Amino acid sequence: WAWNAGSRSMGDLGNNGKWFVNKGVERGLMHYRAGLNMIPLMEAYRQHPDDHLLLEIGMGAIAGQMCNIDDSGATSMMFHSFPFINEFDPRSGDYGLGFFGHSIQAGAYLVHHPHMGRVCYLCNLREMHDTSSGHTLVEITPTDSYRQRVFIEPLALYLRARTGTISNVKLHLHSERAVVSLDAPQVLSSQSDSVD
Repeated sequence: WAWNAGSRSMGDLGNNGKWFVNKGVERGLMHYRAGLNMIPLMEAYRQHPDDHLLLEIGMGAIAGQMCNIDDSGATSMMFHSFPFINEFDPRSGDYGLGFFGHSIQAGAYLVHHPHMGRVCYLCNLREMHDTSSGHTLVEITPTDSYRQRVFIEPLALYLRARTGTISNVKLHLHSERAVVSLDAPQVLSSQSDSVD
């Protein structure tokens, strides 16, 4: 995943990073540029869904931006790829820009790959036999960070929920029909606990 949509970090280490080695010229993995570079890649893929390389590079960057968040929730500007460092920079730098890219492009992608068959990126895939029609029913359950977008490559269909989250999408590919199920809305309590 580290090289997907990545770009060299030339200069940001000098003003945003903690470790400034090799005059700041380093292959900073999953630098914010990866999140920004991925935006046109994913848009181009949805327009040209037969170009799987666009999707594979973009998916690496979508997932990679989330790798820059540690267990405590702190963000890092990038992963230092030099073997003598080989860890995330402890400063967040411009992380927010990469997260912006992640936020506007994250989604589940069902693809019929020419060599691997059906592949579900950032989603779980379940295939079932529909006894009433005799055809295969495909169910997609999004696992991306927002669960609001699903792209179905065999139908060139891009589904977006403006509010709420997508629970699953059931596909009847033989009849080109999709049934979208949304998660039940969460009701927030209007009462707040008081702290003394």
